[in-house]
This record gives sequence, structure tokens and C-alpha cells, in this order.
Amino acid sequence: MELDTFRNHFLDEENVNEVSSLLVSGQSLSLKNISGSLYALNAYAVIEKTEGFHLFILPDKESALYHYNDLENIIQNQRGTTLLFYPASFRRPYQIMEADATSVLQRTEVINSLDKQRKKVIIITYPEAIIEKVIDRSSLNKQCISLHKEEQIDLEFLNEMLIELQFEKVDYVYEPGQFAIRGGILDVYSFGHEYPFRVEFFGDDIESIREFDPENQLSIHTHQKIKIIPNINHNKIAIKRISFLDHLPKKMFIWGVELEVAETKMKKGFETANQVYEKIEDKSSLLLPIEMYLSPLDFNQKISQFVNIQSGNLSNQLRSIDFESLPQPSFNKNFEFLVEKLKQWKENDYIVFICAEQESQLNRLKHIFNELDQHELCSFVQLGIHEGFIDNKNKKVVFTDHQIFERYHRFSIKKTIKKAKESFTLKEVYNLNKGDFVVHIDHGIGEFSGLEKIDVQGKTQEAIRLLYKGGDILYVSIHSYIGSLNMLIKKVQPQY
Repeated sequence: MELDTFRNHFLDEENVNEVSSLLVSGQSLSLKNISGSLYALNAYAVIEKTEGFHLFILPDKESALYHYNDLENIIQNQRGTTLLFYPASFRRPYQIMEADATSVLQRTEVINSLDKQRKKVIIITYPEAIIEKVIDRSSLNKQCISLHKEEQIDLEFLNEMLIELQFEKVDYVYEPGQFAIRGGILDVYSFGHEYPFRVEFFGDDIESIREFDPENQLSIHTHQKIKIIPNINHNKIAIKRISFLDHLPKKMFIWGVELEVAETKMKKGFETANQVYEKIEDKSSLLLPIEMYLSPLDFNQKISQFVNIQSGNLSNQLRSIDFESLPQPSFNKNFEFLVEKLKQWKENDYIVFICAEQESQLNRLKHIFNELDQHELCSFVQLGIHEGFIDNKNKKVVFTDHQIFERYHRFSIKKTIKKAKESFTLKEVYNLNKGDFVVHIDHGIGEFSGLEKIDVQGKTQEAIRLLYKGGDILYVSIHSYIGSLNMLIKKVQPQY
């Protein structure tokens, strides 16, 4: 079955229409007995009807990533829908040096999206991310550097500004918060964009601005103007900080899963921040915990200003909608038992779907059902969702293949993982010094001779230059570096 057809089965359900109607009228509500990935499918259907901004607060990072993954796979890059993840930037309070550049970039991307007129924006987060306060909007605008094509600006002045904003000057940029100057070229990796910018100067005039991939140095987009955004979570930059919730537009719907758990975690996080602050000897450059982190009391006051859709262990007096669903049961890999249960649901007019992320997994399931001569019992959908469910109210059964086969299912945020991996390997490249010995998987040990731009099928790419005995030279594209070239743990001695 096509994904569009599967999604359409959830768009006009009674529950979806009721939730959508209440949200549009500005009424908060609670969802009861909503099991597994029915939560994500219901959310998708409601957002299709209500549009606007939707913030999901999950109990922890893992459940937030699973929910993000569910929605990412359900939406499948549908036009008009922006899906974002809002992570914590630090593992521990006040540990600025432990901040993850990818997480800071994601946080900045989310805050930027709130200023833009978009049809549907979905933000997924969790307590440890919400508790961190961020720079207020006016201070953020003051800290940004705006550049436009044909503008006159001194490159040395830009250099000083970037250093003042805590950007790190390096030879080559590979992660947010870095910049490099070579001749009349400025490369800068802003915290507000997925890729870095390359600004080319002719004297003091900006001749061109383009976005490029640091892995292969190829251009992605050209720009007439850009905004360079620093690390908005750096305590040496922010003068005034506000809650992330204060950045939200008034018409924001907040979906809270087990908010009691979130409040408990925020309370613990706020107490930890105070304890860490008290142990720091030099507090002269630090903001107070109340200025850096959101208190549980403030959290409750702020979310009450928005329309809430709550679920989980509820003890509130909100209007409740019962979804009458159950989690996918365990079949212990017993297909005969599974088939018997599917037959029962089929006889009771239930529609049955079995979802698998990979086509090969779907084909395996189809083969098993064909072998049992039961191929008409269900429809197969290529879709990765975390947990199956039985929707008794609408007579739908949605199972996942990994639960049937009892396989562990791991979320996979492809974009984030890819960027983190690329940053790590590029960092290795740019930390090499001329004369270092490295090993190539096919050509053996060679001497690193620097980076050089070469022409590859009419396109300029940056390459690693390796020298071999006898004067042989090998060029390895940085794009090909991942998996083909690795620096030895210790430098190889010349006699080897």
C-alpha cells in the first residue's frame, strides 16, 4: 500500500476531527488510551487540519527522538511542513566547553523558524532542552552579523568581530562556530545554518556569497545577503536570557506527554544548576542559575498560556478524548498465533496494516504470508514507526515488523548523525601536519603533504596530497576520505 493511502485512513477519523475542532476554538484537552505510534499518526492528522505551530514535549530525549523519527517518516518531506528537533546544548549545567555544536545549531534553527511565516511547524523537545534559557530576540539581533553582496567592509574588522562573538579561527571550517580567512576569502560556519558560508572579497567589496559543503567544498546555494549567528547559548555572549517558551508565537499548540515527569526533571535540573553554581569559585563571568535556567514554577505558568494537548498519566480536569487503543501484543515470533489473531480482527471488520521500514523486510513478510496462504489478511506499508497499536474505536490494527520479529528498533535521525560523523572526520584531516605519516587502505603508508584544490570532471574539489617513495603523488578527495584514509593512533616512524 502507498504511504498516501495509508495516511488518508487517519485524516477523517472522529477523534481527529474532535481534537482539531477543540484546538481551533482555543480549548485545551487530554488524550486517553492513545497507544504506540497512534500518537504520532493522530498528531500528523490533526496538524494537517489545524496547521500553525506545534510544540511536543516528551518525557526524555530518547522518547523525543522516537517521536521525531515517527513524524519524520510519516510526513516524508511533505511540502509546507517543517519538522525540527530542539535538543539540550549541554550535558551538565554551566559546562560551556561540553556544548555540542550540532545541538546548538539545531536550537538556533528552531528559534529562527519561529520568526518565519510558515504553514506548519512541528518542534520536538524534552525537559533538559526546555530548561535552558536562550538569548532574547533583541539581543540576538544585536549579536548577529549581516552581510550582503557588494557591501564594503574591512575583512580585518570582520575577523575581530567574529572573535569577539566567540567564533574559533581555524585553517578550515568543519563545524558551527568556526571561521577561516585565506587571502580575500572568508569561510564562516554560522550557528543558524546547516552549511557554512564562503564570502569572497575584492578589496573591501563583497564580490560573492555562497553556501558550501565542507566535506567536498562544492557550492550549494548563492546568496545576496546572509546573517551570521553566534552560539546563542554561550554565557559570554548573552546579556539577557529568556525562556524558550517566551520565543513561541501566541498561536502555539503544546502537546505534553507525561508533563508530571517533565516537571520533576526540571525541578531536579534546576536544583543541580544551583549546586554546580555554588561550587564554582570564579563567578564573575557567569549568570545566576535563575538567569540561565527555567524554574518548574515558571514552566507551569508559561505553558498554561497556550492551548495544551496532554496525554499520559493525567490528573487534570481538562476535557478528555478516549482513543480506546491498545499496544501491539507480543506474538513471540509465532506466526500461526499471529495469523489466528489477524483472522479474528478481519472477521470483526478491522482493517489490518503491517509496517516495515525497508522494502526487503516487507518482501520477507509477504513471502511468509504467501507461504501460509494468508496474503489477503493485511495490507503492507513501507513505513518506519516505533510501536504498533490496536485502534478499537476505529477498527484499525497497525503492527510493526520489528515487534513481530522481536527485533530492537533504534531511532535514526539521519541528517544529524551524518553531520556529526562528517565533522569528526574533517577534524582529523585539518589536524594533520605536513610530514605526518598516514595510511591509505589501498596504497599503504604515505607522507601527508597538505591540502590542494584539484579539478575533478570540471569541478574544483579539495584533496589530500600524499607523497610516496619514488616521488609518486596520490590525491585523495576529502569527499572520499571517510572510510578510505585514517590517521594512525601514533605517527608512523620514518624507518617503517
